[in-house]
Amino acid sequence: MKFEDLKDFIKCYNPENRHVRKETWSKDNPNGRWRKFTYDELLHKSYLRKKVVLIM
Repeated sequence: MKFEDLKDFIKCYNPENRHVRKETWSKDNPNGRWRKFTYDELLHKSYLRKKVVLIM
C-alpha cells in the first residue's frame, strides 16, 4: 500500500476538521465509500456487536 492509495480516504476523513466530514454514501449513491452510522445501527450489525460492547 502506498500513500497514493490512501488519498481518497484522507480527503473524506478530513483529519484537520472532523466536524466538517461529508458522507459520500447515500441511497442514491450506494457506491459511496464514506458513511456515518448511529450507535444503534452499529449494534445491529452482528459482526460488530461484540466489538462495540468491548470498547464500551
